[in-house]
Amino acid sequence: MDKYSFISSKYFFLLVILCYFAFSFSLWIVLFIFTLAFISMALLFKKKLRIDSMERKGFYSPVSGYLSEIKYGDDDSILLRIITPLYVHYGVYSPCRSEVLEVSIQNLESRSHFRYATPKERKYPFTLLKMVEEGKKEFSLRLYPCLFSSRAQLYIESGDCPQGSANIGYFPFGGMVEIILESTEIIVKEGERVFAGETLLVGNYAK
Repeated sequence: MDKYSFISSKYFFLLVILCYFAFSFSLWIVLFIFTLAFISMALLFKKKLRIDSMERKGFYSPVSGYLSEIKYGDDDSILLRIITPLYVHYGVYSPCRSEVLEVSIQNLESRSHFRYATPKERKYPFTLLKMVEEGKKEFSLRLYPCLFSSRAQLYIESGDCPQGSANIGYFPFGGMVEIILESTEIIVKEGERVFAGETLLVGNYAK
């Protein structure tokens, strides 16, 4: 099951065993709950088929959700804020072919935020991922877990070079993702739905 899901197969096996005992003792409500949990986990933590990205150009959305804000900074930086709902695909994908510069956890001692609250004065905990694409333009991802989700689980570390749209981890139950880019042309608009590894955010970030 590990090949097709972000969750280890042992947890699915445990749910099957629990469903069997619930059925054996005619615990129908418990059986219904376990069955619903099994189906929900199978759908939400399902891995997408890997996209052949060797020839792909552009900068793609790393997660699925909707683009809640585009903010232009005084230093020519651009911030894209994506809200990932509880019920969407949890995979995290590399936006483009790049090299990992840093993977770290920031503000770990702080409390998490509400899913649809915008970080302002308070510092919320987040997973920081700094990368540089082939044209040597840097970008970073900040993955904020909300009160009802957990920290992003990433498979990569400094020095790794993932292909564009390659799966690099998962974000259990979603939250908020901020993408910080150098000055470039954004081809999506606020409020748009974006899909991990599929929605093009920037035509060619290397330029």
